[in-house]
Amino acid sequence: MTSVSTPTSEPEQASDDRRWLSVLRSAAAVGAGLAWTLALPPWRLWWLGPVAIVLLGLAVRGLDARWRAALGGLTGLIVFGATLRWATIFTLPGYVVLVVVQAGFVALAAALVPRGRGWLVALPAAVTVAEWLRHQWPFSGLPVSSLALGQADGVLLPLAALGGPPLLTLAAATLGALVLGVLALRGRGRAAAAVGVALVLGAAMALPTGTGTTAAGPLLDVAAVQGGGSRGLPAAKAGTTDVLARHVRASADIRGGVDLVLWPENVVDVRGQLQGSPQAAAVSAVAEELEAPIVAGVTVDATPSPADQPGVRRFRNLAVTFGADGSIGPTYDKVVRVPFGEYVPFRAVVGRIADLSLIPREAVAGTGPGVLDTSVGRLGILVSFEALFADRARAAVAAGATTLLVPTNASSYVTADIPAQQVAASRLRAVETGRWVVLAGPTGPTAIIDPSGTVLARSELEEQTVVEGRIQPRVGRTPYGVAGDLPVVLVAGTVLSAAHVWRRIHVRRQEQ
Repeated sequence: MTSVSTPTSEPEQASDDRRWLSVLRSAAAVGAGLAWTLALPPWRLWWLGPVAIVLLGLAVRGLDARWRAALGGLTGLIVFGATLRWATIFTLPGYVVLVVVQAGFVALAAALVPRGRGWLVALPAAVTVAEWLRHQWPFSGLPVSSLALGQADGVLLPLAALGGPPLLTLAAATLGALVLGVLALRGRGRAAAAVGVALVLGAAMALPTGTGTTAAGPLLDVAAVQGGGSRGLPAAKAGTTDVLARHVRASADIRGGVDLVLWPENVVDVRGQLQGSPQAAAVSAVAEELEAPIVAGVTVDATPSPADQPGVRRFRNLAVTFGADGSIGPTYDKVVRVPFGEYVPFRAVVGRIADLSLIPREAVAGTGPGVLDTSVGRLGILVSFEALFADRARAAVAAGATTLLVPTNASSYVTADIPAQQVAASRLRAVETGRWVVLAGPTGPTAIIDPSGTVLARSELEEQTVVEGRIQPRVGRTPYGVAGDLPVVLVAGTVLSAAHVWRRIHVRRQEQ
């Protein structure tokens, strides 16, 4: 007897096709997450940022909002699961909360893309709006691992002077959408997309450096001090006396004739009052010997609050000016604190499920723009985490800052991700404001960056060294310094709304 095979029925074949398509969509979403991650420092493959948008678009095209959100969330989990792993140093539950919340914004971007007509136009606008929202909320925003940061090494960087992170995000996402258009469209649509790619790239490369700003005053010789030492040790376990001593020793290598010295965040730790302390005396002695002001990162105890939990100390995270005569001058209190690092949101709840012994004290938030009036001019201050926030740099420049200083501390982090992102963020701030940026960390990064975002000098991590250079104070404001985020965000929101209206009109016409 001869057996005859039964052909696969059409419903079964359609079901198999849908399963394979679901697998391909999921793979595209995972690929988008990997591309986004590799576009970021320390990998710095900036061109993978637009590729991530290509893959995300392929993943969500034609699906309803629920599935678009699910695949966008998958992309977000890949990105932030990989790049926020530093939070596990402090608390694993905090890490989980951060990853899920941040991934939710990528899910939101995907959900905002219309299902049919207009989806390709809406995709970059949706990503831009969602990224902007992520930079604002929750916990005062968390601009790490952003699509914009991945463009610090790319050809789009000059656009930051016009529209800051929102414009960099929109440009990178638009570039990805246009490439997708070249691949997916035909005829005139494909040709228009190809022209669009050339226009975006050409506009970025043609933009002059320091738009709207001019040089002011004499050149300054600056020295950024890096005391060195091992990384990966949380502040609660670090020996603060050793940190201070290393920076005193490293400062001895500064060549004569400097105008300004920058010490990193947290290198001077005082119980009680700074004035009259041995730590202050040590820094003052170095300033007097160098005959130059030192801006140093200082932590001091803060006045307890009735709302404080038992056993939790409060502290102030300061940037303090030590004058060339050894006197203690103007100070700045850090405004933007690191969630689950310098403070714990919902500490009473989180403390029940996590060990918070590595965060035994919480920073008190300061107020106002970061500026210090010194003998060498008005200096803008972005303390560590604050350098990730473009509005802090804009506020300092609006208050008259002619140079930006970034005292930072990434010594708690084992991997190179956070140090590399700090350098990238400082490069964006330089271009956005048209200012020179000087960055210093106890174990790195330490760097000098010009207004074009070029890193002119940089240390190796963990080494004891001094990075020296000559910088030019500048005045004036770039277009982004004047207008901020709002114009680009409004444009993106308008385009997104128009795409949805276009989609509804098209559906109604089909129904008639």
